[in-house]
Amino acid sequence: RVGATWGLVGEGVRSFVPWLEEVAAGAEAFETPGAMWRQGDAIRRNPHTIQGYGAEGRIDWGSFDYTPYRKGDMPACVITKSGCPHRCLFCDAATRFGGRFVPRDPEVIVDDLRRDAADFGHDKHLYFFIDPCFNQPIDWAKRLCEAIIDSGLKLAWTALVEPTADMDAELVELMARARCVMVTSLVGSLEEGMQERMQRPGSLSDVARCFGLLERASISVMPQLLLGGPGETRETVEANFRFLDRFRPIMVDVGWGLRIAPGADLFRVALDEGVVDADTDMLQPRFYLSPALDPEWLQGRIRRWKRWRFPALWQWTRLIARAAALRF
Repeated sequence: RVGATWGLVGEGVRSFVPWLEEVAAGAEAFETPGAMWRQGDAIRRNPHTIQGYGAEGRIDWGSFDYTPYRKGDMPACVITKSGCPHRCLFCDAATRFGGRFVPRDPEVIVDDLRRDAADFGHDKHLYFFIDPCFNQPIDWAKRLCEAIIDSGLKLAWTALVEPTADMDAELVELMARARCVMVTSLVGSLEEGMQERMQRPGSLSDVARCFGLLERASISVMPQLLLGGPGETRETVEANFRFLDRFRPIMVDVGWGLRIAPGADLFRVALDEGVVDADTDMLQPRFYLSPALDPEWLQGRIRRWKRWRFPALWQWTRLIARAAALRF
């Protein structure tokens, strides 16, 4: 499409340097895993590997001009692990990043945080832990929180959690002591049948229990909904709003229509239902919306619900005040 001479598939953290060495040596064919190149009219490709970051993943903030990044809402971040074993219907993370968790060592992560605070003042901002599922593996998550607590760093942070059956009060308490102020959670749907169809890793009762634990620990929650998946109806949409009315999320991110990724199981559903076919150009965004839903009704219903429920000004005030207090 773009007329590229070469390409790399998969993780570049290991393959980029040996591939450059092959290019520098004048190679016309490559041995580097994941390398792609043109050979006459054909495009050749080596099998790629996905091993996760493990001990790697440190960001060398001093190697580039960091100034423009300070303008963002969350200018400080750290990689805590890669990979995800869950197969949510709409997500291709397991295909792109590996189908297992590869956590970094908690002490190495804390070393990154300590360096960032000392050299770049990142502790003055709200930190975001880049992680597909902070609370798993749960023993690792507890060790990371304990390492942050023992470090003495006054760092306010947020993370992405999956409300799964193994998330417990001990972890939530440790997160609060480690100065976690907010979590986001890509719950997808808050209706039992849709949870199953979306192949989510937890049940609706798991979601309710985890939200309750977080609220009691004064950790704000921002659920993210993806409405319109296979089997979605007006009734299942309304069930999401009834469920959320039982809690006090700091806000709710509501999306409708699911982007169809070739590596996600939703692609097979879209093929079976004729939404896409084998010749569909998937580089261009294509979306799935349940045929039982009218887009105009859905968009209007979301707007009406959010108008009465948000913005939750008092919760944002509480979040900002707590984040500021934890830094001193």
